[in-house]
Amino acid sequence: MTEQTFDKVWLKKSRNQFDTLYTAIRNMVYYRELQRLTSDDEVVSVFFENARVALLGSIIINWNKLFALDLNEEGWKRITAESGEFRNRVYQATGFNYQQWRDYRKSVREFSARLQAHFDSSHHLEQQLSLDPAFQVLEVCHVWLHEVYQPHPELACEDLLQKDYIEKLSADLDEKVLRWPLVNAIDPT
Repeated sequence: MTEQTFDKVWLKKSRNQFDTLYTAIRNMVYYRELQRLTSDDEVVSVFFENARVALLGSIIINWNKLFALDLNEEGWKRITAESGEFRNRVYQATGFNYQQWRDYRKSVREFSARLQAHFDSSHHLEQQLSLDPAFQVLEVCHVWLHEVYQPHPELACEDLLQKDYIEKLSADLDEKVLRWPLVNAIDPT
């Protein structure tokens, strides 16, 4: 549980970023699921690849808004980037130190620029950035905000109130994928 407390004014202001955060989290879960799936059918395989690239674009754009841009909303920055406790959790989850975290955020900004210039699967962009730290930061952020908003659930969104939101969404998606019409062409590995 977090020891840090925040003024309700800053909690209200940071709510503006919830849609951005949960769009990135949902797309992360969908991206991971599509990575897991393979197909012998060329059309289905190309569909999965292009869908992954589209999800990757959304993840990176939203992740940048949350963590990589210096012109971020003040309330959000105060609760996340400027919080020593949040940064320590990021460092612990990713293995980064201050400089590595700063460098990674810069590399995500640069990757975003490449992604915007070459937004198609033929450029193999997925191999140009390690996505694990970005995903770990999204997971840390969800748990962190879940704890920060515990004293004020009326200010939180529904997704934030569920500490196991990411796990539930992943499990639900795993189950639903089995019912996709493409299921005969899919080989879950």
